[in-house]
Amino acid sequence: MRRTIDVSAASRPEPVVGAYIFDKRGRLLLIRTPKLDNKWMVPGGHIERGEHVLDAAKREAYEETGLRVRPLGVVAVAESVSATSGKFSRRHFIYFETVCRAVSSRVRIDNVEATAYKWFDIGDALSAMEYPVVRRVIREYAEQRARGRVRYIEVLHQKNAKL
Repeated sequence: MRRTIDVSAASRPEPVVGAYIFDKRGRLLLIRTPKLDNKWMVPGGHIERGEHVLDAAKREAYEETGLRVRPLGVVAVAESVSATSGKFSRRHFIYFETVCRAVSSRVRIDNVEATAYKWFDIGDALSAMEYPVVRRVIREYAEQRARGRVRYIEVLHQKNAKL
C-alpha cells in the first residue's frame, strides 16, 4: 500500500526509516534515488500508520531494491527541521536509522524508487555520501562494529540542514 505525501509542507513531523543494508561481505548498499536528485542514499521512506519501525525498514528495502532483509535494530534517531533542500523545504522529518542484513542477494530496481545501486565498502560509501547525518551514522556504525560492539548512536539534531 503506497500513500502519496504532499511535499509542499507537511503540517506534522514525518517519521521515516533508513535501511542500512549490509551483505555478508560487510558492504553497504546505496541507491540513487529520484527523491533526492539521483544522489546516493540508503533505501528508506515514510513509516505507514500502525507500522512498526523495523517492519517499515523491511518493506522499504524490498520496495526500493527487491531485497529481503533482516533488520538488526535501530542504531540512531535523527531529526531534520525545516530542511532547506528544494522540495523538502519547510518539513520536519524524524529518521529511524536501522541496520539490516541482506537475506536475498538479487537487487532489482524499478527506475522509480531507485535508478541505480551499488554495494560499497565503508570507505567508499563515506566518500559517495553527500548527506552529513547519513555519513555520520555510517562512520560511527563502522567504528563501533570494528570495536566489536555496536551501541546506539547519539540522537542527531539538524536544524535547517540537508538530511
